[in-house]
Amino acid sequence: MLAAGENRVDFALPARPGKNLLSNGDFEQGFPAARSVEHGVTGERGPWEFAFSPGAACYIYPESVYTWRKPRIFEGKESISHVTDGGGELQLSQDVVVDPNVPLVASAWVQGLDVGGDGQGFGAGADDFAGFWIQQLDGQGNVVASKQSAGIRKATSDFERVTCTFTTSPTTVKVRFTLLSKIGCVWKQGAAVYDECALEAATEEE
Repeated sequence: MLAAGENRVDFALPARPGKNLLSNGDFEQGFPAARSVEHGVTGERGPWEFAFSPGAACYIYPESVYTWRKPRIFEGKESISHVTDGGGELQLSQDVVVDPNVPLVASAWVQGLDVGGDGQGFGAGADDFAGFWIQQLDGQGNVVASKQSAGIRKATSDFERVTCTFTTSPTTVKVRFTLLSKIGCVWKQGAAVYDECALEAATEEE
């Protein structure tokens, strides 16, 4: 309840994605689990393609499957988590057809999860990272521009929105949006959790 008179606003709510160019960017259409030990190091999940580093087993799970810990979901009924058996790198990518010379903004809600809250989960590893990176492709599939990764490196108590704004080049035909996770801990200790991923036209404010 607000008292009568002036009330100071000291926070801002980011707008929901308008026309999201990503398909199933919020994972509400479902996301079948991907496990390197069963499904290999690369594969498809609808419009998304996963790629895992060799060595330590990597997994991408829908958050709704978790029963031994609280599922972390920013909005709706689903999100996804990246986990490993320790020291794995995971990529989840989607290519989107775009126009040249257009300003776009990429965004995602990300949580670096430290399950036990003891500093042994996500963020304990020196190379830990959870976020995304952007590549621009020409008509032959060659990378013509690459945007530096945007994301987090330490555990967070809740989801945080990460963004990056860029303009497509004159030769860009597609944008590759890649969720990128590097996780040193084992799956029982931590995860990188993603929800509400978007690629959309940039506004003047952004």
